[in-house]
Amino acid sequence: MAAMLAEMQAMHAELNALRQAPELGPVANGAVPIAPGGGEPVIAPQRPLELRDWCGMSLEKFAGTSAPIEAADWLSAVIDKMESFQVPTSDWVRYAHQLLKGEALVWWRNVQMSQFVSQFERRFYPIAFVDKTKTQLERCHQGKRTVVEYEMEFNQIVRFVPHVAHDEYEKARIFRQGLKASIRQVLGAFVLEDFRSTVERALGVEVRDDYTEELRGGDHSQGQKDQKGHSGGLIQKKDKHRGSRDGSTQYRAVVRPGLGLVCFRCGDAHRRADCRWTGQCSRCSKDHKVVVCRKNLNSKIIWEPVASSSPGQCGSAHMMAGVSLGQQHSTPTQQFLPASFVQ
Repeated sequence: MAAMLAEMQAMHAELNALRQAPELGPVANGAVPIAPGGGEPVIAPQRPLELRDWCGMSLEKFAGTSAPIEAADWLSAVIDKMESFQVPTSDWVRYAHQLLKGEALVWWRNVQMSQFVSQFERRFYPIAFVDKTKTQLERCHQGKRTVVEYEMEFNQIVRFVPHVAHDEYEKARIFRQGLKASIRQVLGAFVLEDFRSTVERALGVEVRDDYTEELRGGDHSQGQKDQKGHSGGLIQKKDKHRGSRDGSTQYRAVVRPGLGLVCFRCGDAHRRADCRWTGQCSRCSKDHKVVVCRKNLNSKIIWEPVASSSPGQCGSAHMMAGVSLGQQHSTPTQQFLPASFVQ
């Protein structure tokens, strides 16, 4: 009895000590509050989002009467919300079904989230609709649209073709196949990686092509002036392409992946027309550095011999450089290069 009384007195004394301890309020300058007696810092636990808070957020509910695209948008929005509020994965089913109503709520059963997504897609994405989107994906091409416009339509369709949407390589391959021929041929020089990289390279090539078209427009205007009396320009063009009549080899220049803008004279990141370097190659004695020399196996540029196609292109190397998204606003590398430069 005496031992029990002593124990009760000790507990009473400990409670009094806790009541008299100072409260751990906010600490200035972002310091971490220290427990009484100089112990370990006190870290306030982060309160998870409770179900009643989730239900009180006035989120959009799904009734099951919408079109498949609207159903997909709703499901994506709900998953994004649960991830943003760090709702435990084990509670996703409990939280998600609170946003169902009407026919969708009647359909609902207590299943795991993976089953929920599968059953949701099976119920609200009809097989006929999925088959139709597969056909649309096969027929989806860029045509006369920009790469951005083509990508937007491609993304709207591909999300209903799971075996493509979840395979980065296959998604990138089909997207590249639908690009216009001028862009697709350039991307063919690069190893296919993932969807985002393919889109960025296509955007870069599109910028380069637009820039080239502007230059060609200026050259056309200058050519008309030459025909009116500037004969020197025409003579210079004939001399420029004289090598093709002598049977000299043409080369297609492919900049190695990841290098972006490359000068065909010195190998730096600028156009050859802007290059100020003077000198000779230590390997072939031509007017370029060895880092871009055709005889250098480690050259920044891969020189590929091509067959002559037209008099206007003879004696030139065709630039096939892929430009990444971050380099869209850079001035593209000079497109044409005399064949004598690489021989």
